[in-house]
Amino acid sequence: SSTGDSVVVEQDGREIYCISLGEETHTLRLEAPGGGYNILEIDSKGVRILEADCPDQICVKQGFIDDTGQPILCLPHRLCIYIRSNATDTLDAISQ
Repeated sequence: SSTGDSVVVEQDGREIYCISLGEETHTLRLEAPGGGYNILEIDSKGVRILEADCPDQICVKQGFIDDTGQPILCLPHRLCIYIRSNATDTLDAISQ
Protein backbone atom coordinates (compact mmCIF):
# COMPACT_ATOMS: atom_id res chain seq x y z
CA SER A 1 0.00 0.00 0.00
CA SER A 2 1.09 3.57 -0.46
CA THR A 3 0.73 6.70 1.61
CA GLY A 4 -2.79 8.04 1.60
CA ASP A 5 -4.49 4.66 1.19
CA SER A 6 -7.55 3.84 3.30
CA VAL A 7 -9.18 0.74 4.72
CA VAL A 8 -12.85 0.55 3.74
CA VAL A 9 -15.33 -1.57 5.70
CA GLU A 10 -18.65 -2.37 4.04
CA GLN A 11 -21.56 -4.19 5.65
CA ASP A 12 -24.54 -5.27 3.54
CA GLY A 13 -23.00 -3.30 0.65
CA ARG A 14 -22.90 -0.01 2.60
CA GLU A 15 -19.67 1.70 3.58
CA ILE A 16 -19.65 1.94 7.39
CA TYR A 17 -15.99 2.93 7.97
CA CYS A 18 -13.15 4.48 5.99
CA ILE A 19 -9.92 4.68 7.99
CA SER A 20 -6.62 6.07 6.71
CA LEU A 21 -3.56 3.86 6.92
CA GLY A 22 -1.58 6.06 9.30
CA GLU A 23 1.27 5.50 11.69
CA GLU A 24 -1.02 4.48 14.55
CA THR A 25 -2.40 0.97 14.95
CA HIS A 26 -6.18 0.87 15.35
CA THR A 27 -8.27 -1.97 16.72
CA LEU A 28 -11.95 -1.87 15.83
CA ARG A 29 -14.77 -4.14 16.97
CA LEU A 30 -17.50 -4.60 14.35
CA GLU A 31 -20.90 -5.82 15.52
CA ALA A 32 -22.98 -7.86 13.07
CA PRO A 33 -26.70 -6.93 12.78
CA GLY A 34 -27.94 -10.40 13.77
CA GLY A 35 -25.38 -10.83 16.54
CA GLY A 36 -21.72 -11.71 16.32
CA TYR A 37 -18.56 -9.68 15.90
CA ASN A 38 -15.25 -9.22 14.09
CA ILE A 39 -12.19 -7.49 15.55
CA LEU A 40 -10.13 -5.62 12.97
CA GLU A 41 -6.53 -4.49 13.31
CA ILE A 42 -5.40 -1.65 11.04
CA ASP A 43 -1.82 -0.38 10.94
CA SER A 44 0.36 1.64 8.59
CA LYS A 45 0.80 -1.32 6.22
CA GLY A 46 -2.66 -2.87 5.99
CA VAL A 47 -5.47 -4.68 7.79
CA ARG A 48 -6.43 -8.07 9.19
CA ILE A 49 -9.22 -9.65 11.22
CA LEU A 50 -7.73 -10.66 14.57
CA GLU A 51 -10.80 -12.42 15.92
CA ALA A 52 -14.35 -13.30 14.86
CA ASP A 53 -17.10 -15.50 16.21
CA CYS A 54 -18.27 -16.76 12.82
CA PRO A 55 -18.20 -20.58 12.49
CA ASP A 56 -15.79 -20.96 9.55
CA GLN A 57 -13.07 -18.43 10.57
CA ILE A 58 -12.13 -17.91 6.89
CA CYS A 59 -11.83 -14.15 7.46
CA VAL A 60 -9.36 -14.70 10.33
CA LYS A 61 -7.36 -17.34 8.40
CA GLN A 62 -6.97 -14.95 5.45
CA GLY A 63 -4.50 -12.97 7.53
CA PHE A 64 -2.99 -9.58 6.80
CA ILE A 65 -3.77 -7.78 3.52
CA ASP A 66 -1.76 -4.85 2.22
CA ASP A 67 -2.85 -4.56 -1.42
CA THR A 68 -5.87 -2.99 -3.12
CA GLY A 69 -6.68 -6.24 -4.94
CA GLN A 70 -7.19 -8.42 -1.84
CA PRO A 71 -10.52 -8.04 -0.01
CA ILE A 72 -11.28 -9.78 3.26
CA LEU A 73 -14.79 -11.23 3.27
CA CYS A 74 -16.83 -12.46 6.21
CA LEU A 75 -20.00 -13.84 4.66
CA PRO A 76 -21.76 -14.79 7.93
CA HIS A 77 -21.47 -11.15 9.10
CA ARG A 78 -21.89 -9.69 5.58
CA LEU A 79 -18.59 -7.79 5.72
CA CYS A 80 -16.25 -6.75 2.93
CA ILE A 81 -12.98 -5.11 3.99
CA TYR A 82 -10.52 -3.77 1.43
CA ILE A 83 -7.82 -1.18 0.85
CA ARG A 84 -8.74 1.74 -1.38
CA SER A 85 -5.90 3.57 -3.07
CA ASN A 86 -6.13 7.34 -2.99
CA ALA A 87 -3.42 7.66 -5.64
CA THR A 88 -4.38 9.16 -8.97
CA ASP A 89 -3.28 6.89 -11.77
CA THR A 90 -1.82 8.52 -14.84
CA LEU A 91 -0.90 6.99 -18.17
CA ASP A 92 2.83 6.77 -18.71
CA ALA A 93 2.75 5.52 -22.30
CA ILE A 94 0.56 5.78 -25.36
CA SER A 95 -0.53 2.63 -27.18
CA GLN A 96 0.01 2.50 -30.89
